[in-house]
Amino acid sequence: MKLSFYSFIFLFFYVSLHSQITLQAKLKKYKIPKKALKLLNSLPDKSLTLDLILKKGLTSDNFEIIKLQNLEKRVLKYAAKIPFDTYISASVLKGNDKSASTRPGSPYNNQLTNGNLKLSSNFLTGTSVSLESAYKNNNSLSPSFTGSGSEIHTKYHENKISLNLRQDLLKNSFGYYERKTLQALNIQKQNVKNKFSVNVENWSYKLIETFYTAWLLKAKVQVAQSNYYRQRRLKNITYLKFKRGTAKKSDLLQTQSAEKNSKQNLNSSKQDLENIWRNLVVQLNFPKDWLNINPFLIPIKLDNPIFKALKSCKKDLDIKSNWEVKSLTKQYKASQLNLSAAKNQMLPEVYFGLKLSSNAVNPDNPSQALQDSLQNKNKGVFVELGLSIPIGRYKEKSKLAKSVMNKKILQYRLSSLKKTIQTKWKNECLNLLRLKKKKKELQLVKSMQKQRAKLEEKRFRIGKVPVFNNIQAGLDSALSKLAFKQSEVSLRLSAWRILKMNSKLINYINKLSSNK
Repeated sequence: MKLSFYSFIFLFFYVSLHSQITLQAKLKKYKIPKKALKLLNSLPDKSLTLDLILKKGLTSDNFEIIKLQNLEKRVLKYAAKIPFDTYISASVLKGNDKSASTRPGSPYNNQLTNGNLKLSSNFLTGTSVSLESAYKNNNSLSPSFTGSGSEIHTKYHENKISLNLRQDLLKNSFGYYERKTLQALNIQKQNVKNKFSVNVENWSYKLIETFYTAWLLKAKVQVAQSNYYRQRRLKNITYLKFKRGTAKKSDLLQTQSAEKNSKQNLNSSKQDLENIWRNLVVQLNFPKDWLNINPFLIPIKLDNPIFKALKSCKKDLDIKSNWEVKSLTKQYKASQLNLSAAKNQMLPEVYFGLKLSSNAVNPDNPSQALQDSLQNKNKGVFVELGLSIPIGRYKEKSKLAKSVMNKKILQYRLSSLKKTIQTKWKNECLNLLRLKKKKKELQLVKSMQKQRAKLEEKRFRIGKVPVFNNIQAGLDSALSKLAFKQSEVSLRLSAWRILKMNSKLINYINKLSSNK
């Protein structure tokens, strides 16, 4: 009996030493390049942290895309000025008309040059104004009214200055439509900041999830590696026992199968970790040398947002401070203004017009004609009152129906969002407390399963328990470790969801951005 006991003691030290040598060999195989090691050593705490990941994220292409969405302010700024843009137009017409005359005395050889220069604009009052200068040079031949065969030669230069004003009195009463539309555009411009904050929060939370996933995958590799070493150790022990005749063939097959399964699980976990590591290096613009680093060897340090979240949960959520609510509220206010403008467009168009003109004619000097027209020697005053009523008003009805639809949709979306966030706040705060308690319980379970696995292995060495019990104890221990690691991540993600709802996440990102 003593010989058997000492044999197992020797066997235990042999297997343990073999495992350590294997681990050192793997570390040597995945030796970190000197350049990459230097970069790692330059990091704060010589480990990857959430702050580092978020700071690098602020320089990534994805974040640059979010920042470019702020250019919408410029788009809306120019869109607000479209109705009030000033237009300048000019045209020149030169020709020689030799068309046959249909009336006695009509010119049959008419050489003419016409020029036109016009400046027009609309104002916030709904007034349209245009100033026009028209030049005409005429050189024509006409038959004589006496029928004697002689021709009448007509030559002159004419310049005419016109000022036109038009004021809408009903449909766009003194600029009502433009004012409401402009107010809606200004609200949308103000809302760009809200939408940007919402996008930053969502982007930040996804990056936080990725960071925690990387940490969890590394923990999974650690657990899978530990389980693999254990199953291999059990296989080696069972093999020696089988050679001595103290173990059955089925026991050996079972341990061999368990070892292969654990190795496959380890390889799969490593592959998942390497995939997410490469994604982080490329997407966050880390140095390319980092691609050569084995991610399993990189220290990852978790943050602790739990205290802040618990503190926040002691107060009621200020729903108006939530960026999603702010953004949707602005959209709803803009839709109300657009609806008011669309309703006003259903009215008939009644307008008042005023035209003032002055012209001058000079037979030889075009500049004199222009000068005389500017002196307002030959006045013309015209007053116009008009009415325009579209029978079907389909264009106006379509715009009104769309405005009503948009307003109602945004109204219900805003109401639903407020209720959803309020409910999420209550649920998430309760969930945070539940997850905190669950973590403590899983930590105890992990400790128990670890102790159980050690005891089962010890009993197995002296032949007191079947091999299946030992294998199962190892698997249960590994699962309890993973469950505990998962609870660490779930607890922190819950905390960040709470901080996201009360706008603490965006404040955290702004602080990191200012400390770059």
